[in-house]
Amino acid sequence: MFRRRVQTVACSFATALILCASAFAQARIGTIQGTVKDPNGAVVPNAKVTVTQSVTGYNQTAQADADGAFKLVNVPFNTYTVRAEAPGFQGVEQAVDLESGIPVQLDLALAVAGTAETVTVTSGGRRNWRPTERRPTRTSPKRSSNAPPAPPLRAPSSR
Repeated sequence: MFRRRVQTVACSFATALILCASAFAQARIGTIQGTVKDPNGAVVPNAKVTVTQSVTGYNQTAQADADGAFKLVNVPFNTYTVRAEAPGFQGVEQAVDLESGIPVQLDLALAVAGTAETVTVTSGGRRNWRPTERRPTRTSPKRSSNAPPAPPLRAPSSR
């Protein structure tokens, strides 16, 4: 009888120890999910969504599906910056504090990117000087030393 009682207590103690260990082993991770939309509320498919923690260096990237939905799973509890970007749109960032196993729901609205145009002008004409040479100046009436000498002046003849 005593032996049976010791076995029962030992089994109860082992069960309690296993349950406590599994309770402490609960992962401190969560999920960030949501939708990427444009300014009119239409979904933006294939948008790139990145969660970043600047202090720890943690980051994870997901791509939105055809419905603009994204899901970042197994994200450790912390404060993050979530960034969404897509071609033709300006990227948007939002701060998120992940501190429970309940998924954080985000709706990220992208703004339409401004258009930029670059114009390159090239000269089709011939260059008259080389960049290593000096450009001739016309401020001095002096003749260049390389020019041929001027013919001597002659007095008018009186014929």
